[in-house]
Amino acid sequence: MAKMGVLIGCCLLLVGTSIRAEIIADSVEDWSFEGIQGENNWFNGYYNLTLDQDDGDGIYQASDFTAFLNDDSGEIYEDGENHWNGNSWRLFRDTDPNTGPWTSINQNGGHPNGLNSAAPPSVDDSMQEEHWSVRRWVSSYEGEGSLIATLAATNTNCGNGTSVHLFQNGVAIGSSLATAGPTPVSEIIGVNLAIGDVIDFALSPVGIDGLGADGCDGSAFNLAVTNEPGPEPPAPAFADSARDWSATGTQGENNWFNGYYNHTDDADGNYQQEDFMPFTNSEGPDGGDVEPDGNHWTGTSWDLDSQGAPGPWTYLGATGTHPNGTNSAPDAEHWTIRRFVASDLAGTTPVELNWKMAKTNLNGDGVTGALFVNGEKVDAVTIAGGDGAGVDRKFYVNANPGDVIDLALTPIGLTSEVDGSDGSSNQLIINTELPDGPLYNPGDTVADSIADFSGEQGQDGWFYGLYDQRLDVEEGDGEYSVDEFEAFLNDGSEFIWDDPETWRESENQWNGNIWDVVDQGVIATGPWTQIGAANGHPAANAQEDPEVHWAIRRWVSDVEGEYSILGMLNNTSANGDGTVGRILLDGEEIWAEVTDGDIVDVDLTVALSEGSILDFVIDSDGAGNFDSDDPFTIADVNDGSDGTTFSVTIGQRFLFTPGGTQGDYNGNGLLDAGDLDLQTSEGIANQDLRYDENKDGVVNVADRVLWVNDLKNTWMGDADLNGAFDSSDLVAVFAAAKYETGEAASWAQGDWDGNSTFSSSDLVAAFSNAGYDAGIRPGGPNPATAAVPEPSSLVLAVISLFGIAGALRRRNK
Repeated sequence: MAKMGVLIGCCLLLVGTSIRAEIIADSVEDWSFEGIQGENNWFNGYYNLTLDQDDGDGIYQASDFTAFLNDDSGEIYEDGENHWNGNSWRLFRDTDPNTGPWTSINQNGGHPNGLNSAAPPSVDDSMQEEHWSVRRWVSSYEGEGSLIATLAATNTNCGNGTSVHLFQNGVAIGSSLATAGPTPVSEIIGVNLAIGDVIDFALSPVGIDGLGADGCDGSAFNLAVTNEPGPEPPAPAFADSARDWSATGTQGENNWFNGYYNHTDDADGNYQQEDFMPFTNSEGPDGGDVEPDGNHWTGTSWDLDSQGAPGPWTYLGATGTHPNGTNSAPDAEHWTIRRFVASDLAGTTPVELNWKMAKTNLNGDGVTGALFVNGEKVDAVTIAGGDGAGVDRKFYVNANPGDVIDLALTPIGLTSEVDGSDGSSNQLIINTELPDGPLYNPGDTVADSIADFSGEQGQDGWFYGLYDQRLDVEEGDGEYSVDEFEAFLNDGSEFIWDDPETWRESENQWNGNIWDVVDQGVIATGPWTQIGAANGHPAANAQEDPEVHWAIRRWVSDVEGEYSILGMLNNTSANGDGTVGRILLDGEEIWAEVTDGDIVDVDLTVALSEGSILDFVIDSDGAGNFDSDDPFTIADVNDGSDGTTFSVTIGQRFLFTPGGTQGDYNGNGLLDAGDLDLQTSEGIANQDLRYDENKDGVVNVADRVLWVNDLKNTWMGDADLNGAFDSSDLVAVFAAAKYETGEAASWAQGDWDGNSTFSSSDLVAAFSNAGYDAGIRPGGPNPATAAVPEPSSLVLAVISLFGIAGALRRRNK
């Protein structure tokens, strides 16, 4: 009760409510301990979705609510005349054998029922049904208000979680919350209430993977109503792969298509738009048996086979999905693809591509998600096998009518491409309403704490160690500095001493999988300091040897400029007092957050120089007991249940310009070689006038010169687009070995005139632009009257070698 009060108070603060805010209704505080329907305007019942699908429209309406019954007997029998047992509401089910329906509601939570649960054989004509447990409140208040909905799993031993839905007078409002974890998720929805309005709060067995099984679906679901205006509801998404899911298996419904990519059978191994293979529905809305070369629609999801050994495991549901690896029949790597075609855009439109991915089977090596726009990969992330929180990323593009957006899930994990335990969820949401303020897109990742994890100190710039905080408090100043980082040792033995007098005597702290100061499988008294690929554990006083350690990942920068740090902090157990995640730049703290069984996102920008030191710390003092002004408080730091995930990526960050930067054809916020390659393949080849930069009604090499000179402010021939055309560009293009082969070539491989190959005509186009060895191009366009400088001896050698000197002289007359 107290915990829920704290949660509601927190939520009220989030929406800026004043201390005068009044809670009008609260499903916990207003609970009827006598089972009286209508007490404090609350009613309890359920929604039979299965019956509504058979006899109605399968869409919840206020009239679909069925109230539980109370005949004051306190006994629940198969006759269905009483559902109140003296403490809670529940439908009858046989306990021997143990059957459904599990439909129930108690003061703090309840349980829905899924189609997977057997009907009670003692009840005549009973059948397997999907039930939503529903709390109903009838408003006695008129005016603006807020609904505060919360959901948390109470049985976390298994299952895919549950979801909740809110309705006002039978009309859905807000979004659907879903979780399989014990940390409450919440939503605050602003409403205008009239006296007599009916608010229904429903608990569904559909979990985070979009499937409706009810295993371990015990949940806390609660609703509070206040008289304070809530936040404006967000504008509905332009498109949402989960919301818009076709229940009939219709490809193209709401402009969504579902399919897969056979990476193994792809000749070049690079995903392109035309590599998409749509699933087949040959059995109609109700689906049928599935097989790779036949029907793929089961009636609820797409599946190449029956999800049983030996494979393929290629599967795609409303949110649930599974790729296939080369370890599973037919020994081919398949990526699942959700595709949206932006047919309904009126013109060039800035959009937010919000994509989410998490593991639902918390085992295995992990998976990778990738986002493509018109066949070009714009974003990608790999997550670990146990990462049930996953990622929630945003990428901004200036989309055009007909643009194709693909969200892929691959079996590529942290260290392998097999598909073991790769069950996952993903979702793509497309918004045309963009957040206020500057918007940034991620660029290349320069460091990844999970993907780069190693037992070799310094590999990819990463180091692993600890800070002995107690030692520093007792013998130093008690303030962390970069030189107090103690690196773990690896002598190559993969044997961590299991009987040292102190851990400092050990010459090895790497066991082949994790860094660990002592062998935790043998030493049960600590110190518990360790670091794994995604997780770590600090040490404190909850052991015989009362040391206090920070567990630290260190990355030493080899880049310079502004970079983003994106990641996730999560003390995975709420049983202790939490941990603190800290990020220090050259010893100065730039970020710190407490986690106690909850997930904290990391999103910040830092200015780095070559040699900058970033320390990512897990500190056991979640309760904040240590006071640097009182050294004795170091004894109050405790490390119970302090296993913590702290994973980060460090990458480039680019400002997105809504409406588009001229020449940014791929919409990634950059003028890059990808734009020139699109100008070739779509503009010059297909005469798409979006690429007609000089507006003369034709797309040709003149548009290419304008893009290079005026928009990119560089020279023709600048293969790496670093602002200069010099010998390094020539070396690079000839090293690509495409010259005069007739093979397809990109800008970076020498196709400078836009005819998709590298030949003497490209060299003519480049040297005629007068940029060779001219240095960085000054501002402004290249003057039409610019003289062509005398070629250097290297250039003359290249020209002579490829027989184009005459052509160049003729061009310059």
